[in-house]
Amino acid sequence: MLAWDIKNEPNLDFESRGKQNVTAWLTNMIDIVKSADNNHPVTIGWSNTNTALLLEDKVDFISFHYYENLSELDTKINLLKKGTEKPIVLQEFGMSSYSGFWNPFGNNEKDQANYHKKAQDIIAKNNLQYMSWTLYDFKKIPKEVVGKLPWRKNAQKHFGFINKNGAKKLSFNHITSQ
Repeated sequence: MLAWDIKNEPNLDFESRGKQNVTAWLTNMIDIVKSADNNHPVTIGWSNTNTALLLEDKVDFISFHYYENLSELDTKINLLKKGTEKPIVLQEFGMSSYSGFWNPFGNNEKDQANYHKKAQDIIAKNNLQYMSWTLYDFKKIPKEVVGKLPWRKNAQKHFGFINKNGAKKLSFNHITSQ
């Protein structure tokens, strides 16, 4: 085990549950986890850089996800670095290669590969630890994940470096270990 990730993208619950309730729950869970296991670090997988420093004093490293325009990633990483002395991890990023009936102007495998090449350049420049989303495309996406709308579900199925048939996509060439 690498670390405890207390909750995936909890800031997306701020509107429905209230920011104060969510952060109180996170704080309580961090305390419980640390009391049971002081051998593994604790983090929170925030959905963006804007909230990544919330509860910075409670976590062992800062984690964020990034699905915005890559042209802003370098700037946002540097802002995080200025805001903390803790290690920073880009915990989730990627691009769907879905272009079809529900998204005729979507991205294709070449777009996805170009995205990962550019992302890897930014990651290397910033000496950033990272994990990309995701190795394999999904055959099914439960409606509980993104709802039942087909244009959302179909895009989610195509973030992998390997397609649902087991073939490597062009983006596979940009999985690196720095």
